[in-house]
Amino acid sequence: MDKTTSPRATWQGTVHADFAQIELFLGDDGDAPDSTYGITMASDAGPEGVTLTVPRQYGAVDAVITLHSEEPPLDEAWQSVAEFPLQAGSDAELLGFARAGDVQLELPVGAELRARYVVEDAEAACQYDEDGEGATNMRVLLQFWPAEARPGAVVRSIGSWSRYWTWGSDCPYVVRELAEVPEPERLRTLLDSVISARVGVAAQILAGEERPRKCVTLYAEELFTQAAKTHDAEGAGVYAEYIDDRAALNELIDERAAVASR
Repeated sequence: MDKTTSPRATWQGTVHADFAQIELFLGDDGDAPDSTYGITMASDAGPEGVTLTVPRQYGAVDAVITLHSEEPPLDEAWQSVAEFPLQAGSDAELLGFARAGDVQLELPVGAELRARYVVEDAEAACQYDEDGEGATNMRVLLQFWPAEARPGAVVRSIGSWSRYWTWGSDCPYVVRELAEVPEPERLRTLLDSVISARVGVAAQILAGEERPRKCVTLYAEELFTQAAKTHDAEGAGVYAEYIDDRAALNELIDERAAVASR
């Protein structure tokens, strides 16, 4: 492996999931204020915790955690990847349910880091709820490297399990990416991007399924929120028609779904 991508430190272990969750504890004075990106979310335990979602409801999860000097490359085979900024505290660790199989980490205390959480082969792993005959081993990766704080992101979401968890969680990121598109064309561009990025969604919307429509609406609502900060307190101006009349927004979603399905 090239020296520039070789990890400075590696920790490995097995933790035990409960209700499809394991926990990253950043230690005393640790903080991850922007960590909710579908397969990762802020922990109810406090700002020093991040809940990591896994495809297995219960049972063993193999984990490999690495600390790098710079951002490591993305593997094209990874199906589900999220990143978020954090500040490391002392005594960081990866925890399973009731501390089953906790892995002690030695992250640089007080350092600004970026974390990348990877679920390998999620589609195969989610076929089994518990360890047992025929169950596949599953593995997650956590990568850390020094980086100035910037918004987190859903980096990759491939397969039904990943799309289920990340759908809508990347709203702020996706909307910000279209900041250079002029209003009100940005709404149509946003809807086109969201609908076309997910196989089968256009057909589901046109067939009258409510869940994909509601998820697409989340992105529109995030745009309205961001536009409000730019234009006026009510976000009116350019999007008043759709804010005040959700039937009009639904008609626009149907229109863009029809375009995507051609």
